[in-house]
Amino acid sequence: MSRVPWAEPGIRFTRDFEMECTWLMTVANRKTVSGFLHVAWRTAGDIAGRVAGRLESGMPCMFDGLTAIGVDETSQGRATRISPSSSTTNASG
Repeated sequence: MSRVPWAEPGIRFTRDFEMECTWLMTVANRKTVSGFLHVAWRTAGDIAGRVAGRLESGMPCMFDGLTAIGVDETSQGRATRISPSSSTTNASG
C-alpha cells in the first residue's frame, strides 16, 4: 500500500470529498447532505467531525502561551465599563 496525497490512511473517501461534505454540512442538514452525496447520514456526520478535528489540530489556539487573564472593572456613574487585560508573561517575574 502506498501513500497518496489526496487520501488519509484508513479512510475510504478522498480529502476533497470530505471537505465538500463538510462545507455542505454548513449550509444544509445531515439528511440533505447524505442524500446529495449518496452516503449514510451517520457517515456525513462522521466526515464532518473528522474534518473539523483535522482543521482544528492545524490551527494555533489563541490561548497558547497565555498565563493569566485579569479583569479591571471601573464604575463611572450608572454605566459600568469593563477593561479586559491579558498577559503572556509569567506573573511572578
